[in-house]
Amino acid sequence: MKYFIAMACTLIACITIYANHKEKHNPVPDNVKKFYFFLGNWKGKASMTANGQTQSFDYLMDFKTDADGWGILYHEKGLIPGAAPYIGFGMLGFDTNDNTVHIFTVSNYGDVHDHKGSWIDDKNFALVYNGTSDGKALKEELSVQYVDATTFKFTDVVTIGGEVAQTLNAEMHKSSTK
Repeated sequence: MKYFIAMACTLIACITIYANHKEKHNPVPDNVKKFYFFLGNWKGKASMTANGQTQSFDYLMDFKTDADGWGILYHEKGLIPGAAPYIGFGMLGFDTNDNTVHIFTVSNYGDVHDHKGSWIDDKNFALVYNGTSDGKALKEELSVQYVDATTFKFTDVVTIGGEVAQTLNAEMHKSSTK
């Protein structure tokens, strides 16, 4: 019986708090709002070097807000010649507790990475993911630059065992807003 009384009191307290709550729980900080730049659809060209070969290909991305404006969700597709399309999704966020930028990615190529970094200034941020690949240390360094209102660039460098395994550079152009 005590359990049911405690549960009922908890439920009443939660309903009262929710009913009296007229504002957002936490205002979205400026370091999150900087990501709003990405909202919409983007198309671009990417250049990837791996195994001594360089390929250029089309790259597509779309971004939208989630979590009441605190996060950005995205989907991406790289149309790599002679390979299965790279298909991924992820989330961009900012941790106000330690002032870190996060990009969490998952792809059909087996990537599951939480990149962590920081804003360098209002138009640039850089992140790093440290993991392993076949028992060797893997480090992925990602840098993003807002070029102008409709263009951004990113560079992604992957090293495995201290050797550069892959570089990817892309220039993206906004094709529509959402």
